[in-house]
Order: sequence, then C-alpha cells, then structure tokens
Amino acid sequence: MDDSTLHMAPKRCPSCDTELAWDAILCVSCGYHFALGRQLVTTTHSAGGSPSHSNPQAPPAASTAVDMPLINFLSIFWIHGRIPRGRWWTIQIGYVAIIVLGSKLMENGLISNTVVLTTTWIASWIVFMAHVKRWHDIDRSGLWCLVFLIPILGPVYALIELGFQRGTEGANEYGDQSG
Repeated sequence: MDDSTLHMAPKRCPSCDTELAWDAILCVSCGYHFALGRQLVTTTHSAGGSPSHSNPQAPPAASTAVDMPLINFLSIFWIHGRIPRGRWWTIQIGYVAIIVLGSKLMENGLISNTVVLTTTWIASWIVFMAHVKRWHDIDRSGLWCLVFLIPILGPVYALIELGFQRGTEGANEYGDQSG
C-alpha cells in the first residue's frame, strides 16, 4: 500500500464510531471536532431516551453545543447554506443603518474614515453572503447575484425575488431550511 492510499481510507469518529471521509474535520453525526479533539455538539435523544442516529450524514436535529453561538454568528460570513426572507430583510436594514450611522458619526468627527471604510467593507461582505444564501433558499445558484449588474431592472428583480418570494420548503441542494 502506498502513502496516497493510506490517506484516502475513511476514518472513524472516536466518539460515535461513524465512518467519515478521510479528510473530515467534524463528525456530522455527533459533532466531534477532530482538530480540537472534543465534541462540539451533543447528540439529540429520541422519545425513548436513546441517542438519535437515523441519518449519519445529517447533523443532529435539535442539538445543543458549547461553541454553537459563535459558530452560528460566524456563519454570516460563509457562502454555504440558506437564510429566510426575515433574516435577509434584517441584514439589509442593518446595512443601511450602519451606512447612515457611520456617515453621521464621520461627519461629526466622532470616528475616522478608516473605521467607517472597514465597517462598510465588512457589512458589504455580510450583505453579499446574505444575497447568495437567499438565492440558495429559493433553490437557485449564488451566481444569480450577477443579476445586480443589470442596470435598474436587475436590482428590482432581485429585490422582488429575494425580499418577497417564499423559500423552498424543507431541504434543497443548498441545505435544510433555516430560521
């Protein structure tokens, strides 16, 4: 057996013994994090009190976790997943509020241009990720963000689709329904 074959062999989770891809970082069955060497997510329990492992490829349905609030917060920076209309609107309104507040504070000399520019760039990235995830929620590729490049009609079409169209019920190719 050569070295390339050894690295491609599946590995097993030390916590729940689920077989995973050789390069897995997190066990999707029990939440064990290989790099940290500990379980981030506790297993859910079915009505009978036994751990629920019906689908080893799916994360626990109603899990609790030590690091989940931080992971959930940081997910606004990631391109994967879906968000519902309400969360999308919250992000859009928050973005406008940040821009207005930042410009007023900068006008009055209370914060520097650098702070406003940095905050605007970070907020713009979050808005872009929200657009991608909202397209995912209506079962379309994130490449639909390119519709914004069409003058006038593109942003209007995107607003109608992202802001008012109901997301796909249940799971689609971009993940399960969130929020």
